[in-house]
Amino acid sequence: MIKIRKAKPKDKEKILLLVKKFYSKSAPKSVNYWQNNYKDIIKNIELTYIIKTAGIIKAYISCKINKNSLHIEDLYVLPKFRRKGIASKLLKKIESECKKLNKKYLTVNNRKKDRAAFNFYSKNGFSMIKRKQAKSLKLIKVLNQIKWK
Repeated sequence: MIKIRKAKPKDKEKILLLVKKFYSKSAPKSVNYWQNNYKDIIKNIELTYIIKTAGIIKAYISCKINKNSLHIEDLYVLPKFRRKGIASKLLKKIESECKKLNKKYLTVNNRKKDRAAFNFYSKNGFSMIKRKQAKSLKLIKVLNQIKWK
C-alpha cells in the first residue's frame, strides 16, 4: 500500500537528492539553483507531499498556492518505481487539496522535449495552453467549475 504524507523539514536533504537525479541530465542549471536555494524553495512551497518507505523517499510533488489555482512546481518518481501508479496517486492528492482550498484549477509547466510528462498530464485530464517561443508548455486542469446563477 502506498502512503502519502506531507513533507517535513527533516525531508529536505532527501528531497534535494531526488531533485539532483531529476534535473541532472535535463536541466543541470536547475540543480545548481536548487542546491543554492533549496531551503527557501522548500519553505516557500506550501504543499509538498512525499512517498517514503524504508527510509527512502521514492517520489515527491511540490506545489505553490496561487490566487485561483495550485501550480505544480515538481513531480518526480525514482526510475525504478515508475509505471506503478505512484505519480497518479500524488497527483490525485494534490487535486484533492486543490478542491479543499476551493481553487478552480491546477497548472504545470512541461518542457517541450519531455514527451513522457506531457503524455502523463494529458492522460490525467490536463489541456495545453499554447505558449509561443517558449521552451515549455503550460498545462491546465479545471477542477472546480464556475457555477452560473
